[in-house]
Amino acid sequence: MKNIFIRLYYIIIFIIIHNLRKCLSHNVNVEKNNENEKHFILETLNKFNETNIYSLNYDYNTNTFKEYYEIITNIKESIICHENDYGKVDGEVKTLKIWNPSNGNTYYSTSLYINLFPIWYRIEKEKGERFCLSFESVGWYNNAYSPICKEDYPCPDIIIVGTSQITARYYNNETISFNGFFRNYLKKKGKPLENYINNNWLAVPFVTDIRVFKFNITTFNYCREKGYDLHYPPWTWEKVFEYAEMITECTNIPGFKILENAGEDFKFFSTICQSLNIPLFMEESNIKKCGLRKKEYIKKLEILKKLVENHHIESWFVEKEINDWKSKPYPQSVEVQPAFSYNNEITKKLPLLNGMKYDNLHSVDFNSENLAYSVYNI
Repeated sequence: MKNIFIRLYYIIIFIIIHNLRKCLSHNVNVEKNNENEKHFILETLNKFNETNIYSLNYDYNTNTFKEYYEIITNIKESIICHENDYGKVDGEVKTLKIWNPSNGNTYYSTSLYINLFPIWYRIEKEKGERFCLSFESVGWYNNAYSPICKEDYPCPDIIIVGTSQITARYYNNETISFNGFFRNYLKKKGKPLENYINNNWLAVPFVTDIRVFKFNITTFNYCREKGYDLHYPPWTWEKVFEYAEMITECTNIPGFKILENAGEDFKFFSTICQSLNIPLFMEESNIKKCGLRKKEYIKKLEILKKLVENHHIESWFVEKEINDWKSKPYPQSVEVQPAFSYNNEITKKLPLLNGMKYDNLHSVDFNSENLAYSVYNI
């Protein structure tokens, strides 16, 4: 199990560096004309429980399969192997099972790992190891909350978690810190992986969500004409919240809002923590801790206090539930902490976008003349 975990660690790091550096293929000794290393088998199971088998040919120039984009639809499970390993039992070839938060309609999110598999396969083969990769699109909820490795429950080798899911797995003690591997890599290779990752998070962040800052140009110009000192991006978080206060004063409507979707409040919070170099979680002496306990981190987060207390951000919860919670003794454990409901009536009462919004690309309308976007990753 330890060796499998180490292999999983290396494929994760491999994916990260490939994404960030875009040059890993030049560091792998691949004979592009070696036909034997180009042929792979992809077996898929669709949402109707129908199995399909595809022969794929890998292009080492583009790091993709030539036939791949013709078959990506309604796939909930898949397994990829080299053609010589396909159909062999687990004792001959190891199969690593990976859970992905996508569903059958968004199988493209698995394509990153499928497209990198031949390069990783060749590296492991040279070491005397042979693997297949199995992917299951379990959806966002099961990816975070479904029981694992107990009795009859499945036991995936790795779960691809996002920022809004890692808290559940962390709380259930189902995560492992990679800090020790990072240190060992530095000792062995003389190169710190932190230079590529640039953070100290509990899990390696190789799920990348893209969020945008959407802002209303009409509102900005209107408030500027009224004497408010507003400027277009780039901004810092401090400047965003300062502008939210100005827009609230100018329009009598909250100047900032977040995406109307479950879990987006935590994504928003984790984005701020990353920007301010605040670790959400940390591990010291094999003890997992909340990273928000240090005074210097709480001091940094004070920029949120004024935003919330003065209602410069549009509320997204049912206010009655919040007031009931405030009137009762503070919960002594996570188990008794209530889950607040999202207020679906908010968007019916207030403008879709008054000032600035933390949003995703799905709602981007580039044909709108009064909206502008500032794009960034989290």
